Amino acid sequence: PPRPRPEFDFGMRFFRVLRLIAFLAAGLAAVAIFPRLADDAASALRRRPWASLGLGFLWVVVVPVAIALVAFTLVGIPIAMIVGALYLISLYLARAVVAVWLGRLILRERLGPGRKGAVLAFLVGGLILVVAGMIPFLGWIVGAVATFLGLGAFALAVWSRRERAA
Repeated sequence: PPRPRPEFDFGMRFFRVLRLIAFLAAGLAAVAIFPRLADDAASALRRRPWASLGLGFLWVVVVPVAIALVAFTLVGIPIAMIVGALYLISLYLARAVVAVWLGRLILRERLGPGRKGAVLAFLVGGLILVVAGMIPFLGWIVGAVATFLGLGAFALAVWSRRERAA
């Protein structure tokens, strides 16, 4: 089979590296702004990994269907657009939860609580996810599983916070 042109191959690699750097920057900002929520979600992932995986998968499947159903009404179109944008952002940032969990798992007691600990945990775990994401085929699987785990753990953390507040 013919090989892709070298400039195309370089462009694809450059785009992949740029996408991974953007994940690190966006995740770092999210964890720095919401360190307690990131830690709560990482704790939920540690305590309930299977529930996190299942809820995350459910989120990925059910939310687009709900968005499509809401978009069928004239009033629902703007709501569907807003929820759709939030859905895409949640998909993108879900791996940050897994990065914080990985970083805390690796560094254990060396990280303190609060913003600094969450940010350092994210950086360590995020770099691991980025490197794993560069492995052909396996990187796609790691990314998908990390997204499911992160979405589910985030949902569990938010639910837990609501129960404590009530």
